Amino acid sequence: MLNFLKSISAKRPAPDGKPPVSVRERVSALRHLPAFLKLIWRTSPGLALANIALRLLRAGLPLATLYVGKLIIDAVVTLTKQPAPERVLTSVLTLVALEFGLVLLADALGRGVALLDSLLGDLFANQSSIRLMAHAAELDLDQFEDSTFYDKLERARRQTLSRTVLMSQVLAQGQDAVTLITENPYRLARDIRGIGFRTADQVASRLGIEKEAMIRVRAGLSFGLAEATGQGHCGLPVAELPAAPPS
Repeated sequence: MLNFLKSISAKRPAPDGKPPVSVRERVSALRHLPAFLKLIWRTSPGLALANIALRLLRAGLPLATLYVGKLIIDAVVTLTKQPAPERVLTSVLTLVALEFGLVLLADALGRGVALLDSLLGDLFANQSSIRLMAHAAELDLDQFEDSTFYDKLERARRQTLSRTVLMSQVLAQGQDAVTLITENPYRLARDIRGIGFRTADQVASRLGIEKEAMIRVRAGLSFGLAEATGQGHCGLPVAELPAAPPS
C-alpha cells in the first residue's frame, strides 16, 4: 500500500520526456499577461472595448436576478397578508416579467460575447501571423537552416491559434471575478491579504447590501473570530463579538 501511494504521488514526466512544469514556473508565466492584453487591445480597440463592456454587463446580471427574485418573494409575502378581495397581482407579474427579461438578456449577452471573442480571436491570429511573416522576411537563410531556431519559429506560428483560446479564458476569468465580487464582496476580505472587513463593507454598501443582511453578519462574525485566532485565542465570547475591531 505504501509503495502504491508513493507511485501515485511521484512526479511523472511529460509524454515527450520533458520534466513537468512546476507551480512556480506556471505563476511566473503570468508576467507575460499584460503584454498579451496590450496586443489584444492593439488588434482592435473597438472590439476589445465592446467585449469588456458586454462581459461587465453579464457579470452584474446574476446579482440583478437575485435582487428581482427577492422583490418577487417580498411581494408575494405582502399579498398573502392582505385580504383576498384586495390582492392585486400586477406588481408580482411585472417583477416576474422583469426576471424573464433578465434571463433573455443574459442569453443575448452570452451570444454577443461569443461572437466578439470569435471576431477578435481571428483578427489577433491573423495579425500575429503577419508579424511572424514580416519578421521571417528579415531573416537570413542561415537562420532558417538552424534547426533550433526554425523549431522556435514554427512553434510560434502554431501557437497563434491557441492564443485565441487563451484570450477567451483570460476575459472569462475576469468576468467571473466581477460576478463573485458583486454577489459577495466580503470575499475580498477573506481571500485577499491586505483587504480587511471595513474595506469590503464599504464595497458592499456601495452595491446596496443592507447592514442587516445575513451575508454581512456572517462575514463580520468570521472576521471577528479570525482576528481573535490571530491574537492567540482559541475562542471568543459572544458578548465580545460586536466589539471586535474591523480593519
